[in-house]
Amino acid sequence: MVNAGFEILTTGNIFANGCEIPSFDPRPPWWGGDLQTIRNMLFSPEGPVDKTISSHIHIPVGNEDETLVVLKYHLHEELCQARVLLIHGMGGDETSLYLRQAARYFLTKQIQPISLNLRCAGPSGKTTSGQYHAGLSEDIRQVVAGLLAENNQTPLFIVGFSLGGNMILKALGEDQGLFGIVGAVAVSPPLKLSVTGEVLHRPRNRIYEHYLLKKMKRTCENGSLRMLDGSAPDLDAIKSVYDYDSKIVTPLHGFDGVQDYYDQSSCCAFIQAIKTPTLVIHSADDPWIPATLFRQQDWGSGPVTALLTRSGGHVGFHGKGSKFPWHLRAAEAFFKSFLS
Repeated sequence: MVNAGFEILTTGNIFANGCEIPSFDPRPPWWGGDLQTIRNMLFSPEGPVDKTISSHIHIPVGNEDETLVVLKYHLHEELCQARVLLIHGMGGDETSLYLRQAARYFLTKQIQPISLNLRCAGPSGKTTSGQYHAGLSEDIRQVVAGLLAENNQTPLFIVGFSLGGNMILKALGEDQGLFGIVGAVAVSPPLKLSVTGEVLHRPRNRIYEHYLLKKMKRTCENGSLRMLDGSAPDLDAIKSVYDYDSKIVTPLHGFDGVQDYYDQSSCCAFIQAIKTPTLVIHSADDPWIPATLFRQQDWGSGPVTALLTRSGGHVGFHGKGSKFPWHLRAAEAFFKSFLS
């Protein structure tokens, strides 16, 4: 289906179930991976989301004193066809533009969006200890369980963006899986963390790396992060994503060095074991995550469909025919194939 603006990399085929993914054609003037990527940093969603139609709820995780905060958008019960849990990427939270845009889009499609703030991010910075990382799938599992305990009648889907995509793919492929999730979508997930970190540190990507580090340092300050000895991390000494992973993530979570963190947390090792219908979306011109990782990945023979577009950047996919990103329209089509 290259003529539709994407090619299918997997044997698992969602189209056999009647799913009709719309074609993708980049919308001018957002040509090329970099422009597709930076558009998310320049423009807010069309109009603000009315705060009166949303509220925060707390879901217990870890010990009984800790909760992760989710922003739940209200949708009348008679209109609500499904719910979708949205997981942000590195340096993000409920206010991230791509998350707000996803919430606005799904509301218009009678799908209730629920935006998760990971550990130390947004309002969760005041209710949890430690810091989230790419492999912290247990938190995702507990949030899903909490949402299902509240309501197990309305279908629940999950969408992860970038690092959040890695987290949900890892969680889905682990022995415990993500019980109760009907379907999952991962947008621009970094399949292999060591490669992504190296690519981000290349000279042409330093502006991106600086942008991410600034947001991650702000996240650490938001949660008043402390290392295991009680000291504050030396954020000024962190000059790269590798530095952040080796000086904060690795010691804080007990990994045996940064490579051990990458090996244990990269979702590429878990994908073959996924049993939940899953859609993976990536672009061949993503400036952060090489397309070769997706072409070389062993996707197995399970219910995973991976789509690779010719353009779209990193969590971009700004295409003709809609002001909303194509990956949201693709996710909606995927979800609706289970609801019809």
